[in-house]
Formats: sequence, C-alpha cells, structure tokens
Amino acid sequence: MKSLNKLTLLIATILFSINISAQDVYWGSYKYRIISTKSKTVEFIGGLSTSTESVTIPQTIKYNEEDYKVVRIAGYTFKSLSKLKEVTLPNTIKSIGDYAFSNSGLKSINIPSSVEVIGTGAFNNCNISAIKIPSDVKIIYPSTFYGCSNLRTVTISGYKMEIRTSAFSGCYTLESIRIPDGTTLI
Repeated sequence: MKSLNKLTLLIATILFSINISAQDVYWGSYKYRIISTKSKTVEFIGGLSTSTESVTIPQTIKYNEEDYKVVRIAGYTFKSLSKLKEVTLPNTIKSIGDYAFSNSGLKSINIPSSVEVIGTGAFNNCNISAIKIPSDVKIIYPSTFYGCSNLRTVTISGYKMEIRTSAFSGCYTLESIRIPDGTTLI
C-alpha cells in the first residue's frame, strides 16, 4: 500500500510538472490558444467574422500581465473565409497549420522567414498569385497549394527541400518556380 501511494504521488507530480495547456483566450477581437505557459507561447485560432477582409496578427499578446509569443497559425483558422484578401504574419510564426487558409479568398500573404512548417493543404484553393517559401521550410506537404488557379510565381529560398505529391496540382497558371542554384529537391 505504501509503494502504491508513492507511485500515485510520483505520477501526480509528473502530471502537474508537465506544462500542457489548452486554454483559449481573447486578446483584442481575436482568439488564441495557449500552447505553453512555461514558454509563454500561443497559437492564433481565429475569432474572425465571415466578412473579415484583412488581418494583422501581432507578435505577442498579453495574458495575465505577461507577454505571450504568437508562434503558430492553427489548422483551419481561415478556412472558407471567402472575403479574406490579406493576412500579415509576424516574424514569430514558426508553423502554419493544415488547411489554415484553404478555400479562402486570400490574395496576399508574406510568409515570414521564421516559418519552418507549412501544413498540408494550407493554401489550397486560395487566390494568391505569388508566394515565397522561406529557407527554413524543409517540406512542402501534399496539396499545400492545390487548386491555386491564380498562382503564377513560386520562389523557393531553401537549399534542401522536399516537395510532396500534388503540392502544386491544379495551379494551371503557374509560370515559374524559382529555385536557388545548388538546391537539392528531394
């Protein structure tokens, strides 16, 4: 019985020391999800109306009198927002989730150099005409730009990048993909 109590205490201690949080908070008119209170990071999860045309996501938000860094755009956040035209991302963003902008009216976005991951279908069926992929992105996942019928120019900044199946399928107006000399495409 004594060892069972010690085991229970040990498990409880481990569980309480793990810093996992799924708390949603509002800052301004937008909604964020706390990723970690320890590292003070959040992801942008929306709170947008269907009439939203332009969004500027801040580098940090305040929560409990402390600054939290915005490091991720959650999957499906802007999906199907047909009036959305422009999104400005801070240079703190590391990840853009699966289908984050899918089927939206997005025409303009600058992906900051801080981005390392762009999820599956993140921009599929958007209205963007040009995109620059930052050097830290190592994989362009399936269907990332699928059906972007206005996409004409893609600029890849990295020297080693994997482009997965159908990443650019349905981009019928694509005229050029600029790849730096010496780039290895896997």
